[in-house]
Amino acid sequence: MKRLYFKLFLISMLGNPQEMTNISKNIVVIGYQEKRLPDTLMKVWQHKDIIVDTIPGVSSEKAYKHILSNRKDGDTIIVAVIDSGVDIDHEDLKNQIWINSKEIPNNGKDDDQNGYIDDIHGWNFLGNKGGENNHYARWEYVRILKNKGILNKSGLKISSQEKDSIILQAAKFYKEAKNVLKEDKSYVSEQKLEYKNINEKLKDYFPNQEYSMEKLMTIDTIKHPHLKVPVKKLLS
Repeated sequence: MKRLYFKLFLISMLGNPQEMTNISKNIVVIGYQEKRLPDTLMKVWQHKDIIVDTIPGVSSEKAYKHILSNRKDGDTIIVAVIDSGVDIDHEDLKNQIWINSKEIPNNGKDDDQNGYIDDIHGWNFLGNKGGENNHYARWEYVRILKNKGILNKSGLKISSQEKDSIILQAAKFYKEAKNVLKEDKSYVSEQKLEYKNINEKLKDYFPNQEYSMEKLMTIDTIKHPHLKVPVKKLLS
């Protein structure tokens, strides 16, 4: 049986192990303490390993080094990706992306007659009719309300006599989402104003607004108490 590792995030997601407790021979609990990582590690922490690097990433670097480096070719498996987007030009994927051999690239024709033109690497079903990504897509409840003519540019108009449970549920989701959006917009406006004030207070230290963790740590907030709040905000 493989060992199971449980991560206890006590203060911060990133840090060094505080302790490792063996609950049994198969279960190890790892505690955490807060530690600031340098900017170089902040950019790649997600690839690190909790045991090797003491950083709770997905262990991709460890996988490349210890697993994939000695990998032997086996059976070819085609994996269908059900997601909102895949970068087929990524260095780790571009040579592994499935190719539809029945389709001639970029000729504007549906060579394999499956209903999709130039589907060389499959098809983006959440995209537009050309298979390109849609940066903005509607939720299903919005589609339902618009298809029924209940939702348009002037807003939501639903009859008090409406009995359709699907429409009523869709309207409920829409109203809840609209309230959340209103709160989010208010929060973003507040944060924008707050960071504008922070930029103004720290302009002597960061004239180009290019903040770094190392330089923020050197600011003496005891000598300059008016900088305590903005520095704490950026470090949090």
